[in-house]
Amino acid sequence: MRYVIRTALGVAALLLSTQAFAQHGPCTSGELTRVRLSKLKPGASMADFRAAVAAHVDWYKAHGFKIDQRVAPVLVAAPGGDPIESKDEVMTFATGDNVPRDKQDAGWAAFVAKYRAISDLVIEKGVCMPAQ
Repeated sequence: MRYVIRTALGVAALLLSTQAFAQHGPCTSGELTRVRLSKLKPGASMADFRAAVAAHVDWYKAHGFKIDQRVAPVLVAAPGGDPIESKDEVMTFATGDNVPRDKQDAGWAAFVAKYRAISDLVIEKGVCMPAQ
């Protein structure tokens, strides 16, 4: 039960912190970037995750919002010592518009449901990504 309460509180804090980042624009240099680490659920694949990302990006574009979302495999140690790509962890880096709650329609709920069906959000942070 404690785990459920801590998880719910953690998710609520992440959502609030991400919204606060978007509202206050804290980056004095660079661009606000949302960094997320997700863990695939048993039976889900990276192709499933990339399909959820594509639905996410398509929704933004269809509704006139700006988004740049990149998917990056997570590296883990292999038995031989060399790093390999994780089969169940993935990171995303997203920049772009903050979508107000009143604009989050059934299509929004659909792409969020795709993510939730195949993965769990492990951590989400906002970072100020420096310009290159």
